[in-house]
Amino acid sequence: MEFKSHVECFVKLLDEPLVVHLLKRDVCGAICDKYHLVVVFQFFMRADFQPEDYNTKNFFLALSLSHDLYDESKTLKEIIQHIYLSRAECKSLEVFKWEKFMLFKQMQYKGIIDRKICHKLFKLIPHKALQKNRREIHGGVLTSKYVCKKCLCPVNKASNLQEALAVNRRKSDIRLKAKKQKTDRNQFFPYADKSNVFRDKKASVDTSG
Repeated sequence: MEFKSHVECFVKLLDEPLVVHLLKRDVCGAICDKYHLVVVFQFFMRADFQPEDYNTKNFFLALSLSHDLYDESKTLKEIIQHIYLSRAECKSLEVFKWEKFMLFKQMQYKGIIDRKICHKLFKLIPHKALQKNRREIHGGVLTSKYVCKKCLCPVNKASNLQEALAVNRRKSDIRLKAKKQKTDRNQFFPYADKSNVFRDKKASVDTSG
């Protein structure tokens, strides 16, 4: 099959309902950014797929395989598996993993994709999904301990640290503001605290006695 035919089949596949559902759910590009998409496309070509092979099942198999090779997050792969298996006729995770291995075998175990090829494919595949970038908080080593509020996918440790520092700065600013307000209040109203007045009066009475 010619390259142009592969592109046409892939673009059509990206508009399939379940694939569209995944793309909409993945608002941050953590699961299916433009790099993972062109990797999936390359996997299809290496497996010598025909038009009938461009289906939802093979898309999710290839996407999961892409995460096996290029990402280290178990959580992201579980999300991919859950989305597919929730709609698939066969709900077996073991079957899913076996079919993924068979796809890798059909590719002759060639999973490494040149980054330069990826950048060329961005321009050759006419679909808006190929413009989606992954947010920085989902890059690098991800931890399942913290998740993004937008997409509920794991984020990296650096973003956790930055968020913690931001929270500490906000708390520090609040404390400084409260302290300043208290200082200003005492400056203009030295007896705003009634206990100070009573204490001062008692002291003067004891002294006069």
